[in-house]
Amino acid sequence: MSKDQKSQLTDIWRATASIEMRLSEVLSRLSDVEGRLNFLEDAAAEAKANPAATATEVESCRRRLDEMDDQSRRNNLHLLGFPEGCEGKDALAFITETVPALLGLDFPGGFQVERAHRSLGPRKPNGPSRCSS
Repeated sequence: MSKDQKSQLTDIWRATASIEMRLSEVLSRLSDVEGRLNFLEDAAAEAKANPAATATEVESCRRRLDEMDDQSRRNNLHLLGFPEGCEGKDALAFITETVPALLGLDFPGGFQVERAHRSLGPRKPNGPSRCSS
C-alpha cells in the first residue's frame, strides 16, 4: 500500500468513526423518544379507561349548577302568619287574591305569581303550626 492509499484509508476510517458516533447518538435519542412515546400512550389509555368524570356526571353537575343559578335569581317571598289550611286546595289562587287585598294595592299590570306552595312535609294532627318561625 502506498502512502496516499493509507492516508485515504485513514480518512475513510475517521469519517466512518464520526458517522458511527453520530448514528449512536441518534439511536440513543430515538430510544429516549420511544420510551416517552410509550409512556404517553399508556397514560392516554389509562385516562381513557378511567376518565376523571363521565359525561353523565358532568351533565348531572351542569343541571344542578343551572338549578342553583336559577334559584339565586328568583325573587322568592316567604309569607308567614297565615293559619294552616286557610289557602284551601289552591295555594296559587289564594296568594293571588289575598296579597293585593292585604296590601290595599291595585296592580295595574296585574299581580303575577309564578308558583306558590305550602311548607313541605305532611301536616301533623294537633301539632304546632309550621308557620310560627
